[in-house]
Amino acid sequence: MTFLLIILPILSVSPMMPLSVTSSDDALAMFYNPAGLSSNRGFNLYYCYKLEDWKIRENSALAGQLGPLGFSYLGGTSFNYGLGLGFKLGDNFGLGVRYFHQLNNYWCLGTLIRLGNFLSFGITWPDINYKDWHTIIAGIGIRPLGNRLTVFTETQLDSMIDKMWLGLELVPISGVELKGMIKTDWSFSLGIDISFGRIGIGYANAKVKNLTNNLNHLVYLRYSKDIRHSVLPRPARFLTMELSGLIQDVKPGFSLFGPVVKKTTYEILDLLNKAKEDKTIKGIIIAIEDLQLSFAQASELRDALEQIKAQGKKIIVYAPNLSTNTYFLAAVADLIISHPSGYVSIPGMYRQARFIKGTLDKLGIEVEYERVGKYKSAPELLTEDSLSSAYREVLNSILDDNYSYFLEATAKARSFKKEDFEKKVDCGFFLTPIAQKEGLIDTFAYYDQLDSVLVTKLGKMRKITERSYRKETFHNPNWVLPKTKIAVVYGSGSIVQGESRTDPISGEMTIGSKTIIRAIKKARQDKRVKAIVLRVDSPGGDGFASDLIWHEIEITKKQKPVIVSMGPVAASGGYYISCNSDKIFALPATITGSIGVFSLKMVFAGLYDKIGIKTEVIKRGEHADAFSPHRKLTPEEHQILKEVTEDFYRQFVNKVAQGRNQTFEHIDSIGQGRVWTGNQARSLGLVDSLGGLLTAIDYAKEKIKAKEVKIEFLPKLQRGFFGPFFDYFWDKLINRK
Repeated sequence: MTFLLIILPILSVSPMMPLSVTSSDDALAMFYNPAGLSSNRGFNLYYCYKLEDWKIRENSALAGQLGPLGFSYLGGTSFNYGLGLGFKLGDNFGLGVRYFHQLNNYWCLGTLIRLGNFLSFGITWPDINYKDWHTIIAGIGIRPLGNRLTVFTETQLDSMIDKMWLGLELVPISGVELKGMIKTDWSFSLGIDISFGRIGIGYANAKVKNLTNNLNHLVYLRYSKDIRHSVLPRPARFLTMELSGLIQDVKPGFSLFGPVVKKTTYEILDLLNKAKEDKTIKGIIIAIEDLQLSFAQASELRDALEQIKAQGKKIIVYAPNLSTNTYFLAAVADLIISHPSGYVSIPGMYRQARFIKGTLDKLGIEVEYERVGKYKSAPELLTEDSLSSAYREVLNSILDDNYSYFLEATAKARSFKKEDFEKKVDCGFFLTPIAQKEGLIDTFAYYDQLDSVLVTKLGKMRKITERSYRKETFHNPNWVLPKTKIAVVYGSGSIVQGESRTDPISGEMTIGSKTIIRAIKKARQDKRVKAIVLRVDSPGGDGFASDLIWHEIEITKKQKPVIVSMGPVAASGGYYISCNSDKIFALPATITGSIGVFSLKMVFAGLYDKIGIKTEVIKRGEHADAFSPHRKLTPEEHQILKEVTEDFYRQFVNKVAQGRNQTFEHIDSIGQGRVWTGNQARSLGLVDSLGGLLTAIDYAKEKIKAKEVKIEFLPKLQRGFFGPFFDYFWDKLINRK
């Protein structure tokens, strides 16, 4: 306001609103303090009209902002315009510059220092062409009651008392803001802003001694991309979303034959969490088609839907066809609608193991190995023709736990008795009319009939698409955005030494020890990162690489909390890199454990003979060619390999015992290479709690006592020079509508 009063003799029209150089941080910063543009807000535009003589051009003004850029127009006989730019220097400091063109050119500089949401300092030099520092305006603002009340004072430095203004901005009810300023000579300005979401209207008046003896009136219309608090309740809506294709934690880079991942786990969970917290969302309509996800993934998404349902919101699922895993997910819905020609296929669960010993025998390839842990069954796929008793025991145990969980949770959701639902599963396959009769679904319809079905069942509803809902942003009145960050570090794929990568042919991802260590180290050294959530979805891999990652976590957790969120699989090396964290969350159906070690060698001598390859070896050192493929290990070399494998197993068990605060004997007894479900692992003390990625993030917030945080995802995968270009266009291709 003070700035406007100084330049008022120059400008033909002035939107005299009671604002301060300390609080203006949207398009109006063009008139008050250009440093306010450093707020980087989304597009917002003001049209202001001074109620005088009804001269539209002369009495009109515009101010707009797009990120750090600002522009203004002031009516008059000539074309009067301004351009502004704001710079963010750190979290608390902003600079701004404004150029204004009228008869002459004017340059304004401003700065804004905000120490949290309580205290703000603003300084502007209205016209640096007028080289007199006494024209500088300085102000201070405080918020003693949070965003609802701002009190400020500001003055021109040449006469601090005579030109001092006192003002306040008050939000008595949602969507209404009252503003006022008064000067020591009893000059004043009053205003009101009424918001209807993206649209707002306002009125202001001003009477300034020695400038105008009349009371000036001004009205304005505001539009902003960001939704503001409204005086009117926002309409109730149903969110429509689609679940299809493959879901993974991380989208792989470009590959010729790899899987297409349209949405990541976090993208879906974050959307559902946003809908849960949004009071205008009364329900979610989910279209499920060709959805590929594991039972563990289904349980994580199902938990998110159950939390939404617990808020009293409706869940509707439309799915032409449903399998065991997708039905498990859909069963939580209040209404399941299928296609007239669809089906429900819930024959149960099975596990299979594929043995290739016979193939290797025909090729003349032999496999030699040493293992520690009677349940460490990976080598058996190469050396046996059928399940060993230990391997069979593990598979039955996992199936029993997952199947029981499936039956109990699904039966409860659909109001069946467990034994009755189990009989339906034993029947297995149901065409849509039979599925409805059996109570597995509620009704069926073609997709173009869905709206009429929903109106009949739930009444008229307003819908918003997932794409539109994701684009919704909200005006944040806070002076300083959250500085605190939680780093989510993804470990997806087999663990290898070196860098993480996506195979350009198969699309298979690997966890490179160097990449993950660099990501963890970056999070540790970033002072704004207060906690790290390591999301693990890995069957294991290289033992040495796993140990390097373990060591980096050991260093990091001494400085800040490290929490692990286990995805579908966190076994062997995947458990190794998890065991020393501060807390481990697993999904009920996560496959974890496999605390065991094996070493393996392939011998191709027989194959070489079959295809006529002859090998001669010249060596220095008795065991120089021990791991070459042309010969088998000697008994002495077998003993060496056994000792090395046993030593690594002892290290593995010791580190798990240390990380889980257990004895070596206890971990050894539940280790032995055996895998467990998340449910089983919790009862054994291998994990702490059941929950998904959002549960781990919420725990991290509690741990660091932060309500609002920024999530930073690491690592930023590097896929070569052309990788980002391939990834960009590939992502656009698979996500086009």
